[in-house]
Amino acid sequence: MRGCSCAGTDPHTDQRDGHLVFLGLSVRVHALERGKFLEPLEHGFFKINCDVAIDSSGGRIFVIRDASSFVMAFCSQVMEATFDAQVAETVAIYIGILFGRDCGLAPYVLKSDVKVGVNWINGRNHLNSVSGIILSHISSLMTCLDGMTIKHVPRLANQVIHRLVKNPLVIAKDTYWIEDYPQCISRAVETNKPR
Repeated sequence: MRGCSCAGTDPHTDQRDGHLVFLGLSVRVHALERGKFLEPLEHGFFKINCDVAIDSSGGRIFVIRDASSFVMAFCSQVMEATFDAQVAETVAIYIGILFGRDCGLAPYVLKSDVKVGVNWINGRNHLNSVSGIILSHISSLMTCLDGMTIKHVPRLANQVIHRLVKNPLVIAKDTYWIEDYPQCISRAVETNKPR
């Protein structure tokens, strides 16, 4: 990081009673629907897709894959918060950046289906938004991380991770896996490999 301080504060640590928020990220998910594929990822890059679901029980999930769809890391965390959907989506992007950085995965493309949030981040005109502080942290991280970009992706591109974050077996407890993943997500992971 060449002397750049990227520690920052974690915006989800101020937890209060309320809704449980699912923050889901999946790297290298190919299929939009059966038989329809996203654009190929440039060799040497990792890809993170972000999505959020708000429900009565759950947490956040991160599945990281490389360009050949090999699972590099899996993380499942339970989280309680009172975020609205827009803030939760922004937190998912922030946590995805931190998780990719902490796993040492670079360069990577992070994609979210929240067009407003992605536009705020890329336009750097977010200080007056409801997610302003989190977006400011994201901007700071982006200046410190080489080769990291954030792009908008259609909602259909996030269907697999959206289903995973609603699976109570996946988010039952805090779990971290490196170069592996829990058996309960294997079907979703395997069906989204390129054919």
